[in-house]
Amino acid sequence: MRRILYIIIFVVAGCLSVKAQKNFDESLALEYFNRGEFDKAAETYRKLLDINPQSQYFYDQLFTSEVNIKDYKGLEKVLKKLQPKLKNRPTLSIDLGYIYGLEGDEKSAKKQFEEVVKTLPADDEKISELADHFKKRGRTDYALQSYFQGRKVLGSNLIFIPEIGQIYKDQKEYEKMIDEYVNWLDKDPGALTEIKSNLQESMLDNGPYEIFRKMMLRRAQANPDKVVYADLLSWMFLQRKDFNSAWIQAKSIDRRLKEGGRRIIDLAKIVSSYGDYTLAESMYQSVIDEGKEAAYYVPALKGLLDIRYLKITQSANYTPLDITALITAYEGFITAYPANRIEVGEVTLKLAEIEALYGGKVSEAIDLLEKFQNGAPSMQFIARAKLALGDYYLLNDNIWEASLRYSQVEKMFHEDPAGREAKFRNAKLAFYSGDFTWAQAQLDVLKGSTSELIANDALQMSLLIQDNTGWDTTGHQ
Repeated sequence: MRRILYIIIFVVAGCLSVKAQKNFDESLALEYFNRGEFDKAAETYRKLLDINPQSQYFYDQLFTSEVNIKDYKGLEKVLKKLQPKLKNRPTLSIDLGYIYGLEGDEKSAKKQFEEVVKTLPADDEKISELADHFKKRGRTDYALQSYFQGRKVLGSNLIFIPEIGQIYKDQKEYEKMIDEYVNWLDKDPGALTEIKSNLQESMLDNGPYEIFRKMMLRRAQANPDKVVYADLLSWMFLQRKDFNSAWIQAKSIDRRLKEGGRRIIDLAKIVSSYGDYTLAESMYQSVIDEGKEAAYYVPALKGLLDIRYLKITQSANYTPLDITALITAYEGFITAYPANRIEVGEVTLKLAEIEALYGGKVSEAIDLLEKFQNGAPSMQFIARAKLALGDYYLLNDNIWEASLRYSQVEKMFHEDPAGREAKFRNAKLAFYSGDFTWAQAQLDVLKGSTSELIANDALQMSLLIQDNTGWDTTGHQ
């Protein structure tokens, strides 16, 4: 019995010793590798790989080390030794071909690469893995072949399009790149959003843009019933800020789909955000000219009012007459349409803002919003109205009413961005009123907000309290 116990102890001690040696060798090899002593690293990783030939990590470290010291023959031996053991790892054949290439034996390299492509499995993930490995080894020509052969093996021309497109882009083969995406669009119009995403960066480059513009114009003219071409053209012009051309396409689509001006309204908003108010006004007016029965007639009217609002709020180039005229126009709009329309809600909030901040009519703005809450289009509008009311009550030096409105929003929308904004405004109000302890308590909560903007604002104000009062985060001096 004692003899058996000794044997067990001896075996366990031996295993622990082997494991300790392996761990030591791993650390030593990594140290050599990090110091750039690749000859020593290669020697140690070769031993580790002999013990564990399945380890991808040991293999990758050895491969990099051997390439750095240009021991191609040594690495060739390692690869040929591993291949029979790891038949399920075809990337080894790519690596062997890569080594042949480094040795100048392109014929042998080609043989290895072509064998990998010829024997691709009917598995898109494995095909992608092999193509990626070709790219990793700088052989994008064979990565392309892998993708095209993969299409044959899998029986589909709608796979690997983004990958092929990216290779063509890197090679500046823009016509081939665009062909891939346009052919995809022909077969699957539902891929439009993904195609836009893949092409977006290229549209900023004059080379691919010109190719794409000519190709899409030809296709759109030859296939006037294919709205998807006009849509892609409109998007393309937007990337280049060619708003007039984008408008032509938007009008074309709008007529074909009988959208009532929706697409033009969306475009006008974008154009106006870039400050081209004259063109945006023309776009809104074109929808209005379709008549009151047009589906987007009212949003277009509001769009024109929005531009007048932006001209006042985004610059100092306005007169008291401009303010008076806009207030009158807002009041006419509110009177003309039901209070529960979203457009009326938006206009009411803006009317109050213009009255309070630009027209010197703070009390009128307060009265307007107090009444507005009763028939607001949604609870979100009520929250926005109460936040604005808090601000306007402050303008009238009514701190208690301001805090009350902020608190109402905070209670109604506790987990909503509006609630967090209300808490922050109440904290600011407490700070400026001298109640630093309460303000700091609110800010401590907001610093953990999921809204990065609110969290940052809370942090800045918290630091301001500490810097200017000597209070720490617990409210003590």
